[in-house]
Amino acid sequence: MIKIPLKSISLNATYKIWPIFTKKGKKCWMFLSKEAKQLKKDLMSFFIINNIKDIYNWIDFWNKKIKLHLIKKIWVSNIGSDVDNSNKLFQDVLAEYLWFNDNKIYKQTSEKEKVKKWEEFIEFELEELTN
Repeated sequence: MIKIPLKSISLNATYKIWPIFTKKGKKCWMFLSKEAKQLKKDLMSFFIINNIKDIYNWIDFWNKKIKLHLIKKIWVSNIGSDVDNSNKLFQDVLAEYLWFNDNKIYKQTSEKEKVKKWEEFIEFELEELTN
């Protein structure tokens, strides 16, 4: 597994909703928060610095029939946080960096473990599913 020394953020911290009132009623716009944009930037920097593309160069991401399994483990200081909160943001950044469509991920396994505050990190692995 690849260890990333970054803290995972909650879903509430990832997306912000801005209500707009019109004559027809209320519309809501959803956008990434500053915290989420920073995590996205930090993840992308980590992937670039650590040459994650070289680690996963054996996977043929252009194959239309490929099915991937994303294994993710988050180490959190707040055990009350949901295990799947940051999955979508992480999956999007990984797919953007490795140049594949995240709909190729057919299976996702997530775990969480408790650590002391300021020692949080994320671990992940990407595998090809065999039929």
